[in-house]
Amino acid sequence: MSDKQIPYRGSRYLPVLILLSLCLLLSVLVAGCSESDEDLCFSTTYTVDTLEKRGDSSLSSVNFDKFDDFFSIEEAKNAKNQYENALVVLSSNPTVAACMGNDAYKVRIMELNVKYGFLDLFLRYSATDKKVSNMVFQDYPEFQTTLNTVIKDYEAMRTDVRNLQVAAADLDQSRIPSTSEAAFNTVKSKLDDVLKDIDNRLSVLYSYR
Repeated sequence: MSDKQIPYRGSRYLPVLILLSLCLLLSVLVAGCSESDEDLCFSTTYTVDTLEKRGDSSLSSVNFDKFDDFFSIEEAKNAKNQYENALVVLSSNPTVAACMGNDAYKVRIMELNVKYGFLDLFLRYSATDKKVSNMVFQDYPEFQTTLNTVIKDYEAMRTDVRNLQVAAADLDQSRIPSTSEAAFNTVKSKLDDVLKDIDNRLSVLYSYR
């Protein structure tokens, strides 16, 4: 037998084996991350859907023709909170935009914003309406101060209504969840009603300046 050492022939394949092992490990990790992202996307979407449905349910119970109705005010507050929570959940997970599709994601964000913005507007209108009711019992200096305040409030709300109307009109409603279409259409129609109410109130209030 020769004393010359025979080199290990498998050693020439060692770099290849290492590379293949790394590739296999990487593929497993990537698959795991992808699956994790999909799970997170699904759970996030489910949570947002649940919150929005709760908000829509509360919104359907609001009597938007009665700004001083306690029950309607509480339901409006609850719906607003649900939409706000849905927006927080949706915007806190950047992977949702990828799995939903950017266009659908943007529509969902804007749709929730329109409903949230409208309810915020409704609650502000209700608070200002109370100021107007109390204003008639005030003496002149206080009356004038309140008058100027409520006029500014209504003017700001009028601008907000118009902005919400533009946002609602620009939305691709085909991308809105079918379970939320009724609530969204209610908001769109009520925005028109609120704008008319604001314009009417301002025309009266301007005459007292």
